[in-house]
Amino acid sequence: MMSGDDRIKGYEDKLEMLQNAFKISVSREMREEVLDLCNLNTGVYNKGISGGEMKKARAMAYKLQDKGMVREEIADMVEVSIDTVREWLAQREEI
Repeated sequence: MMSGDDRIKGYEDKLEMLQNAFKISVSREMREEVLDLCNLNTGVYNKGISGGEMKKARAMAYKLQDKGMVREEIADMVEVSIDTVREWLAQREEI
């Protein structure tokens, strides 16, 4: 994941490319739009990582249930709420 300093450097690099490589004059408004796009990209990336982590946690919860672990222990092991574990396991039983 990018740090705040990395995001600023990426933002500045993109502005420099617009100005130097493409000879585009960069206004204050365009600077703000480029920064917004950089932040949006970071948010989309982070959401994907978070979604992948939850998918792995759910798969692990199923394996732990198969090994006889109770819901409270599963929640503790995969670091999610007991309500989330209950929901996952209920959905699994419906399949």
